Amino acid sequence: MTITKPSASDRPRLERIYNICFPGEEEYCRFFFDKVWKPENTLIAREEGVIAAMGHFLDVPMEFNGSRLEGSYLYAAATLPEYRGKGIMSRIIKEGNEEATAAGKDISLLITENDSLFDFYSRLSYKPVFGVSKVLCSPEPPFMMCRARMLLKSDITSLASVYEASAAGRLHDMRSQARWEGILEEYAGRAFGLEAPGGGLMAYCLMNEDCTYAQEVMGAGMGYLLYVCCMDEPKGFGFTLPEEGPSFKLIGCGLGLSANGVKALEGRNPLPYINILYN
Repeated sequence: MTITKPSASDRPRLERIYNICFPGEEEYCRFFFDKVWKPENTLIAREEGVIAAMGHFLDVPMEFNGSRLEGSYLYAAATLPEYRGKGIMSRIIKEGNEEATAAGKDISLLITENDSLFDFYSRLSYKPVFGVSKVLCSPEPPFMMCRARMLLKSDITSLASVYEASAAGRLHDMRSQARWEGILEEYAGRAFGLEAPGGGLMAYCLMNEDCTYAQEVMGAGMGYLLYVCCMDEPKGFGFTLPEEGPSFKLIGCGLGLSANGVKALEGRNPLPYINILYN
């Protein structure tokens, strides 16, 4: 078994692994490999010429108390079923983190595919730190004459302002203009904002494909925005910044790769946040 970087010609094999391990995400798989994937950010395991597993280590800048931290986001860590149980993914992750540390990264972070994987990542020294809370639809508008509308590329500055104001003071992913452009492309036709009567974006939501819940919702009046946007209002909900309470759910892990990264993960009041990074 060898751990190496793939070549561009390996893409069909990696897409096959993705679709086997994450069934039902074929459309997003194409989006990821078209728009995000880079061979140099990927590690694969080969056994007798067969690609048995892969892990993608994406560059994700983080912010904590006004300081930038460099993050390595582990995405689509996947092993073909017939090669599981051999420690292959552990080797990929350890080597990926060694490369990230050498490159000056501060934090390795990930979102788990399911809760059973928290134990696996804990054996690699990860701690469950990232979470979300659930907010429900509310028919009551925060102000009279609020208007919900689809978001456009011209809204990115306002969109980023709502996000940064909401996430201020907690460890969270920094989103550049290019990142917001990618988000609006990914959520084309499913990104909505709530305008105040006098103008200005109050809240935004990024809906799932069926518009039954928001994969991310933030800002003042977000419950009302969900009520307007959800196709099934009585059951509609959205995921937002984590707060301690019954609606809180752990979704991901972090591992400090530098002294600053360790400190940021320990400073968990308020709770860290990362949500829609390719998950």
